[in-house]
Amino acid sequence: MMSETMEVLKNKYCSLFHNKETETLDCIWNSQSYYMPEDEFKRFLLQVVDISTQEDANYIFCDNREFLFTMDDHFHQWHDINVAIPLSQNMRKMAFVQSPDFFTQVSVEQIFEEDHGKNMPVRHFEDSEEAKAWLLQN
Repeated sequence: MMSETMEVLKNKYCSLFHNKETETLDCIWNSQSYYMPEDEFKRFLLQVVDISTQEDANYIFCDNREFLFTMDDHFHQWHDINVAIPLSQNMRKMAFVQSPDFFTQVSVEQIFEEDHGKNMPVRHFEDSEEAKAWLLQN
């Protein structure tokens, strides 16, 4: 039986898919994220938080291979309050496929190193299949 995945959110930088069977949200970034304004990124993340609650998703898979948005320290504080804390209350795990861009990858890793991200396991992978396997193992 094939699992049904449905696109639940899309903008010019990213697509978000929900798989009801695996209770997973898959966030797939594209290279246009390099040009993404911070306010659009914040709006997208707030929508992800809302959708994760509405859809009863327990896992998030982020394919960051084409994610090129670098987050500064000011953004980290906003993210902790508005994204990391609410997600850690709903989510069981998050897996990221790493960005090849060093500065982007460091900023993504730092954003979940804060105390709020520790309520849920978060791991970073180079391989998407390995990331999905870890995400869905009990």
